[in-house]
Amino acid sequence: MGEACYEMRIEFKDKEAAQNQIHVINTMMNSLVELNDVWQSNRGQAVAEQLNRLKRIKAWVCVPKVKIEKKDVNMNALAGSLPDLTKNYELEFKNDIELMLRDDVWHFTNWDGIKNWIKKLKGVKSCMWKSHEYDNEWHYGG
Repeated sequence: MGEACYEMRIEFKDKEAAQNQIHVINTMMNSLVELNDVWQSNRGQAVAEQLNRLKRIKAWVCVPKVKIEKKDVNMNALAGSLPDLTKNYELEFKNDIELMLRDDVWHFTNWDGIKNWIKKLKGVKSCMWKSHEYDNEWHYGG
C-alpha cells in the first residue's frame, strides 16, 4: 500500500495556550505511533488479545468506534479508521499560535480521530487536516 502526505493545522487562542498544549499533543502523537506499531506487530493473533493490548495504549481515544469480528485476526477493520502516524512525523510551530503536524502515511487514512481529540484541548481555536490525495481541501467536519 502506498503513502501520501497528510497535514494538520492546529490554531490556538493565544501563544500561552499553544505553549501549554505542545507537550500534551506531542505525547499523544508518540502514543499514536506506538498504537500503530503494536497493531501491525500483533496482527494474526486472537482478536481479544490484540484489542486488550491496543486499548491499554493512551492513543486508543483517537480511534473511532469500529466493529471488529472475531475472525478478523489481522484486524483489517482498523485500516483506514485507526489514524496512521509514523515515528517520522513532524510537529512544529508555523507561528506563535499555529501548530502544524505532517507525516507521510498510508493512503486514505483518516485523521478525524486525532482532530476530534485535539479540538477538546483547552485553548484550541480550530483544528483541521488535509491529504494531498484527496481534494486538497481542509477537513473541518468530524
